[in-house]
Amino acid sequence: MKTTRGFTLIEVMIVVAIIGILATIGITVYDQYTKKTKVSELADALGAAMTAAQSHHSDTATWPADISDNFYAVCQNTFGITLPTTYCVQAAWDCAVADANTLSLQSTISNIGPGIDGTTLTLTSGADGGSRIWSGTIPIKYMPKN
Repeated sequence: MKTTRGFTLIEVMIVVAIIGILATIGITVYDQYTKKTKVSELADALGAAMTAAQSHHSDTATWPADISDNFYAVCQNTFGITLPTTYCVQAAWDCAVADANTLSLQSTISNIGPGIDGTTLTLTSGADGGSRIWSGTIPIKYMPKN
């Protein structure tokens, strides 16, 4: 009697196919996860800037005079916050004062990857520290939760 050992070619091909399918799914999920993590850095920065702006408004009853014109410098010089420039260049941080009590902060995303570069992430809130609303042109799967 002769015994054989090893795998047949069919068994090896099935295992390779299964590994290929799992790798494809894993790479896609990993790519989305890394993009979402990078967006969260921008969201954290917008949140910190909003908190500082609301604190300033609470103390002075106004927004800083040049907040709409030079938001990045106001954050750095008035609020003491340095906004990250890894995924949003310095000139792409923006601010809009809707009225005396509403502020919108925005970043235009870059250097994250296809499908997300060039989109915007916007945080809007009132001076009183009320609800914060996330919006923008960023795909919904990367949008922070309200």
